[in-house]
Amino acid sequence: MPLKPELKIREYEVYRAYYCGVCKSIGKYFGQLPRFGLINEAASLAIVLTCCTEKDVRPTIKMQKCIAHPVRKRQCVTSGEAIKYAACVNVLLEYHKLMDSYYDNHNIISKTAAVSIKRAYRKARRFAPILCDLIEIYMNDQQILEKNNCDSIDKVAEPTAKMLAEIFTWKDSEYFDCNPVLVEALNSFGYNMGKWIYIVDAITDIEEDMKKKQYNVLLNNSDYYKEKEISENVIFTINMCLANASSSWERVKQAVNLNENTKIRDLFAIIDNLVYLGMRNVSEKVTGGKICERSV
Repeated sequence: MPLKPELKIREYEVYRAYYCGVCKSIGKYFGQLPRFGLINEAASLAIVLTCCTEKDVRPTIKMQKCIAHPVRKRQCVTSGEAIKYAACVNVLLEYHKLMDSYYDNHNIISKTAAVSIKRAYRKARRFAPILCDLIEIYMNDQQILEKNNCDSIDKVAEPTAKMLAEIFTWKDSEYFDCNPVLVEALNSFGYNMGKWIYIVDAITDIEEDMKKKQYNVLLNNSDYYKEKEISENVIFTINMCLANASSSWERVKQAVNLNENTKIRDLFAIIDNLVYLGMRNVSEKVTGGKICERSV
């Protein structure tokens, strides 16, 4: 998530408009129930892909009401294929997250919730069949590694990293077919984001996994976690993911040529904040470093 105190007011309003836009798109195209599983990453994905695919058009933002805000209208992005795609990705990941919870913990509530959005999942599959197949492959690979108690942080984070790489390169569209430089930059950006997310989640969940005796790669290797301390090896890997994601994001900006597309400068500023401040803030928080509590 972006770091709110460092965003300009208009940038924060645009970010929130994308968040609401993805939520509205989920309801419009895939049904109302999946809206309860809306994630911040979907809004960030929509912003990144809007930067890369709709550079000549400023997004249409309208004031709208919704169930969560029935009295006061809020700004909402109401157009753009990137918004619909991000909504689709949100539904696909929400379904697999619920099923993963069921397989790991035999959580009946998670299984019931997954069944309740199965129709939405089928609609998302029709909208992005290639991506859906890839997500299923990588989720299966992830489950196999975890069931086999993999003790390598690089190996176990690989399926999630590859999955995010595929998500960011939008395999079901032709937007990037003529720009291999942009595809490579987005692929690298998504890969490093995915690896970072997996490791940060592992650190966040370590105490709960320890109590429930569930799989966590950090608990399987004393080189990663010892005497309730995250090792320098893990912190180094997180920092490398941040550095590589930052480098990839700079290549994305070069490929899009920001200087010629001032209409979307605010969108790039939001992702700059996310990459250089928001992700680092989370990294420092989970590893015990200096943190800023206020985030979006």
